Amino acid sequence: MASVLRQPVLALTSKFLQISPKTVVVPVFKALTAPQIAARGLSQTLTLNRHLWCATSTSSIFNKTTHANKQGKLCSCCSLHTEGDEKLATFLEKEIKDEQRTVQTATTVEGWDVKTDGTGVILTKKFNDEIIKVEFDVNDSVDSEQPIYEEEQAEVPELVSKPQFEVEIEKKSGRKLRFFCQFSSPEPQFADDQGTAPQENIEDQFSIVEVRLGDDVKSGDVDKFYAHSADVMDGTLYDLLMDMLDERGVDDDFINNMVAFATAYEYKLYLKFLEDLKSVISEK
Repeated sequence: MASVLRQPVLALTSKFLQISPKTVVVPVFKALTAPQIAARGLSQTLTLNRHLWCATSTSSIFNKTTHANKQGKLCSCCSLHTEGDEKLATFLEKEIKDEQRTVQTATTVEGWDVKTDGTGVILTKKFNDEIIKVEFDVNDSVDSEQPIYEEEQAEVPELVSKPQFEVEIEKKSGRKLRFFCQFSSPEPQFADDQGTAPQENIEDQFSIVEVRLGDDVKSGDVDKFYAHSADVMDGTLYDLLMDMLDERGVDDDFINNMVAFATAYEYKLYLKFLEDLKSVISEK
């Protein structure tokens, strides 16, 4: 229900604020900043994020023209608000009520301590003498539960939060091993010429993008440390590093719980965004 309701909101906001839907959500990745991501070639894996859904919406409300003139002056018949502001505030009020009917219940990740700061989330746990930390940011993390292969499908896929994330293993000595990870994109499955259903391939839910080893980076620039990309990594080494993460609790069960928490937390922030947006639009 929620995925259907939230599709037009940001695109609608973009229309009345006269900005591109692509600039509505600014990606923030606290563990690895946007310039660092671009420099290291961490590709975006989101197959369908919210602003793309909004840009392709065919709702009739997007076909209406604004009530301001070309110079952007306020309409003389609307006091302090334009007619567009009034329509947007009314729409947001209804949207908020509809979204509040959807219950998001994931409030923790089993076996991990959870801390949040704005859009950032940090999960920590102990493993023997090590401290395991998983850090991610829910901004620009919304993706469809299932990939869309056709322009028209009977059901709209559910939206979930699948952020890029960093796993840090801190040894007793203070040395740290860092893994930068992203969710894997499922490949489309097609039946063969005889109509036989394709066999399901077992794939990891996430992949390692790069690995970095170094001492505490507080005393220097993180970019001074060598980072080994998975694109050129030996296959056996890659498998053993994935096993290392699995043994420390970064396994399929953890990923499922992390996605559930991230989805609920992102939804909470999204709902607050709608409420704050309505409050700003309704100011006189």
